[in-house]
Amino acid sequence: MIIRITRTTGLSQIILNKVVAILRQHTGPLKFEMEREELEFNNDYFEWEDFFGQCTKYRQKHDLPVDDFLIVLTELNDNNNFFSIFSPQQEDRTVFVHAIGWENYIHSEPENPIAYQVIENILHSLCFQYHGEHFYNAFHDTPIGCMNDMCGWKPDISFKLRTGDICPDCMSILESAPVSKEIIGQCIAVFESVRLNMLFNKELQTTKTFEMNLPFPVAITKRKLSTTLEPLRKVLMLIDHFDSIVRTAVLMLSKLTMKPGESESFFQRRGLNDFPSLSRWVDALDELTKKNYGYYPELRLLPDIKEKIQEVVKISDESEIITMRNEQRGHGYINLENSGYRDYFQKFITVMENIERLLYPFFYQFNYYHVIGLQRLQGNQFIVRISNLSGSNIAFIREDVPSQFTDINAIPRHNKCYLLNKKSGAWIELSPCFEYDVCSACGHKRVLIYDGKYMLDPFIGHRFERQQP
Repeated sequence: MIIRITRTTGLSQIILNKVVAILRQHTGPLKFEMEREELEFNNDYFEWEDFFGQCTKYRQKHDLPVDDFLIVLTELNDNNNFFSIFSPQQEDRTVFVHAIGWENYIHSEPENPIAYQVIENILHSLCFQYHGEHFYNAFHDTPIGCMNDMCGWKPDISFKLRTGDICPDCMSILESAPVSKEIIGQCIAVFESVRLNMLFNKELQTTKTFEMNLPFPVAITKRKLSTTLEPLRKVLMLIDHFDSIVRTAVLMLSKLTMKPGESESFFQRRGLNDFPSLSRWVDALDELTKKNYGYYPELRLLPDIKEKIQEVVKISDESEIITMRNEQRGHGYINLENSGYRDYFQKFITVMENIERLLYPFFYQFNYYHVIGLQRLQGNQFIVRISNLSGSNIAFIREDVPSQFTDINAIPRHNKCYLLNKKSGAWIELSPCFEYDVCSACGHKRVLIYDGKYMLDPFIGHRFERQQP
């Protein structure tokens, strides 16, 4: 049985390559082939009928045999907010899998859950072709750790993925379809291999590719979000992550767009120097997009950053995230009905994914360093010894970064935090808004970030009054 896998044009080829590589590790009746041509489709929040209609045209154009599967990986959202689905036409072996945003549900490289979804939908489609709509009765509304868990509460997908199991009732349905033991065995082998890459174990500390280029305050809230399942905590982690993205963007942009010494007066005028609410951070972000970007030439590498951040402000204004953070959490109100937070999460997660898509390219243009030493080689050539503050692993790797400086004032200083522009090579000091120092609340060395009159330890959540620079 041939399984043909392609992507929509907006999805990275790298993701497709990695998914196919995982699936090809397990031999059997299912033969995985990568299609040479992408599916031309770019309608976000699409109707299933429209998407599968384009897939039918793709099949006809490439004369695909009816017995071959066509799997389309896409960055686009369907209007029902599914992770994946097989074609509802009983004779149509076509599947789509949503291929981005998985890190909001499970701390894993995305190719692992995507590969699981490919296999799951092949089995679903084979059962549907035999049992018809009666097959829908096999889905479990309450998750039990089976392939057929419905996962209406989307974070429940983590349980299913880490179990990698098929319950006895669903196994009977597969065998009666009939799906051969060889196909079932090959599929279970894929489930088991990807399951091991998605467990809560020592790999939790490994920096994943989706966060390795993010500054620590953003990467750590991202990791917390992806490893939390309980609804209330999931919503609170979602709000914290939004707060972290906006706050970090404001602090970075203030350093990139203002002359030395201007940021403190800006923070004071914007109310960021006392007890800043999330709305004040967002208002500050809005103002920074309207400022003159001519102070730092490296910002010329970001011609669309103003437009992107204004979109973030618009999204946040329309989304209720600010109101919930300030009124329901910040003012001490917690709804005791835990399940009520599921609707909040389902609504806000799409907003978060849009914000990440807009601002992550900005974060990725820099490295985040704490300077621990400097060695001059010759002339203007130096080795800067740093701790790398990117990613969510608190065991910050020490590295030597070759650099050259024509201006003595541009040489980074010991024990200070910096942005390093990857293209221009410019070092931009982040201290005192970012520090790598001892947390006064617990006595451990932490990355600390400005929070008005306090410094915040985003790893634990400690706050303590900051010393004035």
